[in-house]
Amino acid sequence: MAEELKFTINNKVEISWDDGYYKSNIENVDDRFLYISIPIKEGQYIPLRKFEQVEVIYYQGNDIYKFYTTVTDRKVDVIPIIVLALPNEVFKVQRRKFVRVPIVCTVEYSKIENKTENIVKAIMVDLSGGGMRIKLNEQRLNVGDLIKAYIPVEGDSLEIKGEVVRVEKDDVNKLNICGISFIDLEEKNREKIIRFIFQVMRDQMRKGTTN
Repeated sequence: MAEELKFTINNKVEISWDDGYYKSNIENVDDRFLYISIPIKEGQYIPLRKFEQVEVIYYQGNDIYKFYTTVTDRKVDVIPIIVLALPNEVFKVQRRKFVRVPIVCTVEYSKIENKTENIVKAIMVDLSGGGMRIKLNEQRLNVGDLIKAYIPVEGDSLEIKGEVVRVEKDDVNKLNICGISFIDLEEKNREKIIRFIFQVMRDQMRKGTTN
């Protein structure tokens, strides 16, 4: 097992299944087994059976891990529990904070320095746990500007503070591309962004659109 990996109660795991990834929590752990809640996705549960082989995604801090293991038992404690054998081998995936994926959608922002909130629309072109790039029709932002952005994630509109760290010109489309670095980002919002990013990545992989 990866030396730096530590399974922690209440941390999130995901189980890979035919139609996507199902979410679960670690309920307990000992020196041989991992005890998780029954994985669920959109109200549907996975019918995991004893001796079934599964692929597991595990989140720890800013890192993500993947491993394969076996269902050793099913039981009911306070809630129904799936018992997994601790893995012999764990694979560390790219650090989540720096995973950047192309995502095209409309976002709104306003300059923090303005006395009145003048909300402007822009087009997001990619997103990561640490920032995003947006396209603007005009030179509205400069390096060093602080903005408040509203980003659609998981059916919610996240209010996020950011700093403009780069401004480039797209001569083909006559647009300005601004690199935004998130600042003072609440961990719960970063987790929402990261989950959204990895869901997009998994969807792209299933469709064969990733490089």
